[in-house]
Amino acid sequence: MAILPIGLGLLLTALTARIALPQTRGRAALSENLRDPQPEDATHAILEAFNTFQIVAIGDFHNVQEIKDFVLSLIRNPSLPRLVNDI
Repeated sequence: MAILPIGLGLLLTALTARIALPQTRGRAALSENLRDPQPEDATHAILEAFNTFQIVAIGDFHNVQEIKDFVLSLIRNPSLPRLVNDI
């Protein structure tokens, strides 16, 4: 399980829960995603976000090696190519 700085986890939650719009389920899906954030495995959460959202963004704090390592591990994840067509 990847452990990320709190700032990145909050940013990912904000991006997936408040900014991105669901592909097909409309307002009901949007309100479901406005839940209180709960800690979860970052890799799993990001990969799952691609099942709901057309665009998934990951913020970057400059010169933070943990984030660079996490993004590299995400890119190397064997599940990513079947979910993503552009990086």
